[in-house]
Amino acid sequence: MYAQPPSRTYKFVPLTYSSPNPSLQEELDLGRTDRRVTTGRPPAQALVPRDSADGTPHLREMLGLGPSDTVDLSSLSDPPPGAKPSYPYPVLIQLAINGSPRKRLTLSEIYSAIEERFEWFKNTDDKAWQGSIRHTLSLKSCFRTISRPITEPGKGNYWIVDFSMGDGNKRPRKR
Repeated sequence: MYAQPPSRTYKFVPLTYSSPNPSLQEELDLGRTDRRVTTGRPPAQALVPRDSADGTPHLREMLGLGPSDTVDLSSLSDPPPGAKPSYPYPVLIQLAINGSPRKRLTLSEIYSAIEERFEWFKNTDDKAWQGSIRHTLSLKSCFRTISRPITEPGKGNYWIVDFSMGDGNKRPRKR
């Protein structure tokens, strides 16, 4: 009948990656992103430079910030009193996360950081902006979730900024 294909033996080689983002590196150290490749070859080098995962240089350039300026929500100028800030949601989210001590926030912490910085978000009765934040987090490829460690109580995963996959959309938009 049919000839049997030759038997192949594959070795599992751990794929390693290091990140300048402390939250992502912690996740990697905990083994949560350990992937296995099924070839006998050593793992390939990352397709992007190691420091591309760190969004700080990108944000500095985009916002025109100097090397001594902080890269967080306080670096944005204030809108006129009672007016909504004119900054896009991805920028607000990136700066909120980047301004946190561990470079990671839960969804509710992202809401709180934006509300604390801009009065409009705190005072508006319309909470549609929160849906826009959720949509942006799921749409943009620079936002990733990492699991909450078992030792930390609370609800929800953490969001981090990781530019290693670019800052575009995760999937093509439906037209």
